[in-house]
Amino acid sequence: MRILLFVTVVVLHSSFPAYGEPLIRTVALEGGIAPGTGGSLFGGFSLPLINDRAHVAFFGTTTGSNDVWSEGGGALHRVAAVGDAAPDSGGFNFASFENLNFNDLDQTAFVAMLAGAP
Repeated sequence: MRILLFVTVVVLHSSFPAYGEPLIRTVALEGGIAPGTGGSLFGGFSLPLINDRAHVAFFGTTTGSNDVWSEGGGALHRVAAVGDAAPDSGGFNFASFENLNFNDLDQTAFVAMLAGAP
């Protein structure tokens, strides 16, 4: 069985065709190529969030990694991955993520545990 992360939104914005009609679209597909990863495949999804711009953020697993993904800025991209260097952390790397948040300005926030941190 393939898992599909899709979004159903009632759009109340005049820039979308068929004003006010539901918009259903595929955001990511289990087994599909994760953008910007050099060919890694999506393996699963959790905690999908949607904002007023109909953009989505979620936790997603890819080949060998657990990642934070966002459509903030318009295109789906990886925000952070386990093993990435955590900014301003003194050289620690991300070990895990929780408490994902996504606002109407397309800003993604999350809590991260750091590898090697006290």
